[in-house]
Amino acid sequence: MSESSAVLTPGGPAPDAPDPLLWDRVTTVLRDWILDGRLHPGDRLVERTIAEELGVSRLPVRDAINILKGEGLLTSRPRQGVTVRRITHREVVEIFEVRLALEVLAARLAAARARPEDVAELRALVVSARTSLEAGETVALNRANNAIHDKIVEIADNDVLSTVLAPLKGRLGWLLRQNGRPELIHAEHGEICEAIASHDVELAGELAVRHVETSRAVAMAVLSDLAG
Repeated sequence: MSESSAVLTPGGPAPDAPDPLLWDRVTTVLRDWILDGRLHPGDRLVERTIAEELGVSRLPVRDAINILKGEGLLTSRPRQGVTVRRITHREVVEIFEVRLALEVLAARLAAARARPEDVAELRALVVSARTSLEAGETVALNRANNAIHDKIVEIADNDVLSTVLAPLKGRLGWLLRQNGRPELIHAEHGEICEAIASHDVELAGELAVRHVETSRAVAMAVLSDLAG
């Protein structure tokens, strides 16, 4: 099994002053490594190695690892240490069942509550995704798509919804990156964005249902290919 090998601050020493958000930055980096495919199922993460590569102490690395365990992206086993988890077929099915309920709710709430500045930011993310799609930049496209989903939840402005989604963030992010039909996914994002912009609650909900079903079909096809 391989170990992690990327940097947050290349060659940088551990910071002199404590950074209260350092654990969050390290969590984001490690999550991106997993979701972008830099780390694969079974790869081992070593606190000391990661801390040295990121130029941080081991404490924020340990905190980040614990958070990602909670998100279902990492696991810890005796004599194996911390490794990247393989998401099971059953998990995928169950996550999509939950996603159908929560993302439809998020889209409907966003359509009801979106402010002009929210719409502008959401449209900018859709444009960014289109740019990445046309350039063939898969990693950037996946991150833009994930940002679109995050923005819709933010616009929905429901703290309970955000809290319920938080433990699923890692696995949802992984599923969003199983994007075998990028043109279709992008088109659906654009349609949902415009429904939110026009405050059409019913249409936003209907489009969100269709989008989750499209994503489910794409993810299942990808999983079948991986298993085959």
